[in-house]
Amino acid sequence: MKTLHFLLTAFALVSSCIANAQQPSPNVQTSLTQYVNPYIGTGGHGHVFLGANVPFSLVQLGPNQHKRGWDWCSGYHYSDSILLGFSHMHLSGTGCGDLGDLCFLPIERAGQTETVFSHSDEQCRPGYYALRTHSPEVFVELTATQRVGMHRYTFANNGQPPMLLFNMRVGNGWDELTDAKIHQDSPTQLSGLRRSHGWAEDQMIYYVALFSQPVTLDSDSNDTIAIIRPTRPTEPLVMKVALSPTSVEGARHNMQVELPGWDFDQTVRNADEAWNRELARIKIKTDDATVRRIFYTALYHTMTAPSVFCDAPNSQQSSSSTLYTTLSLWDTYRSLHPLFTLIQPERQADFAETFMHIYRQQGKLPVWHLMGCETNCMVGSPAVPVLGDLIAHRCVAALPVGGRFRAIDFLLSNMVNSNIHRIGIITQKNYNSLMDHLGSGKEWDLARKNDGLYILPPFDIVANNGTTGLYRGICDALNSKMAFIRSSSQPYCLLSGSYTIYSTIYDELLKEHIRRNADITILYSTVPCSSSGSVEDHFKDVRLYTDEDGRVRDIEFDSEYSDT
Repeated sequence: MKTLHFLLTAFALVSSCIANAQQPSPNVQTSLTQYVNPYIGTGGHGHVFLGANVPFSLVQLGPNQHKRGWDWCSGYHYSDSILLGFSHMHLSGTGCGDLGDLCFLPIERAGQTETVFSHSDEQCRPGYYALRTHSPEVFVELTATQRVGMHRYTFANNGQPPMLLFNMRVGNGWDELTDAKIHQDSPTQLSGLRRSHGWAEDQMIYYVALFSQPVTLDSDSNDTIAIIRPTRPTEPLVMKVALSPTSVEGARHNMQVELPGWDFDQTVRNADEAWNRELARIKIKTDDATVRRIFYTALYHTMTAPSVFCDAPNSQQSSSSTLYTTLSLWDTYRSLHPLFTLIQPERQADFAETFMHIYRQQGKLPVWHLMGCETNCMVGSPAVPVLGDLIAHRCVAALPVGGRFRAIDFLLSNMVNSNIHRIGIITQKNYNSLMDHLGSGKEWDLARKNDGLYILPPFDIVANNGTTGLYRGICDALNSKMAFIRSSSQPYCLLSGSYTIYSTIYDELLKEHIRRNADITILYSTVPCSSSGSVEDHFKDVRLYTDEDGRVRDIEFDSEYSDT
């Protein structure tokens, strides 16, 4: 218990220090982006995105290379020198490859689909990427807003007619093109869609591209490859490409809201300011330049995803949630999302609303959700501890009336519908039946229903390693407590194989919200139910304190973990 108290106290002190920095001044005096090195993680097994983006953006605009194996999951690896073009969507740090949508490449002849480049001609900083290509001679610059990528191509004045290849066939990792549309709406506008199958089973992205000068377009019959020719070759060609997960009209709306003008340099400055605001949520003091660079690069990488996955708010909307995708929850539930609870409090209600929106679409909370598709990558339901943590820390207070209990309902529904997490529901008359069942020493290897008693198999029995067991124990504890908070009809018993692992985190939540009759029987297990020993060894009572009317006024948990 002393160790636990020390750890919780230390965590509280660290949390307090970070929380003091989570609302930075709008005017950041010192540029923190100067300490970010975007190349960290682009070699080895890093799988990190390199290019131009802003925090949590749908657009990740950067270079694309050939699919050469696992280390090219992001579409770029520092060891490579062959360029396919500049695509608008990328993953970063993932173990699977996908996206790479809407790729543009300067070319010098028809039929060319790649070019050689050198890192000495390349530069990158938060919100800006540039590369000088030599076949043809073009200086390429990229920047972005959340939903719009902006390009500036400065062609060499060597008499060679400038051309851009728009290659819909390019994709990263498992991505394979299934449908494409390229339509020239006017001499300065293209629109269409790209649909693909990959890690995201059926991904669709709509786009609108605007040009700073009239262009001509030659495309193949399948709209998978097109050549764009500027009509004023001595002028730089500026291109804006807006994305939408909903429609071409949505993309057009995003363009108008986020980037109606053509000032490329100002857009770069805006992106830099956006990154500085987010990086300033944590300020460190150190004289070690290496430590500072590592820290702010790592913090920068935490805000590549989740990515917004909705159109920009309409001016007529009084309030609107921002929905997100690229939810790598197995990787982030125990580290990134707790950090966001501390330094990104204003985004938490949107994360909760995103989870519930996805539940309404697919009948369960997200597992590894990517661009509107559930990949079901990794085991379990890692959204459960994330959503539960947001409820516990009151981060869903910004949801509509009833939103907090609505979030709890989604947790319980997810648990029941997915058959991943269990809750044993028992009335007083069935109490002895439960004790008899446990006393027999039988494992709960099957879902059972007897006289109103529901028992589903605890995860302790099927867990095959420490990490999985810990994760499942966390979800067990959370689901049980959330069910107890929400119930309003009959007494019941909550059962969980590893209940005590995280129980202390949610004690205050229970004490604040539970208003129940005193005749509730609550037991929880500190060891796998298949272990030997008496029922008394397996369970400990939760003490209920009631007022004169018999209502629960306080609850006391024995938080000491027993590994008996």
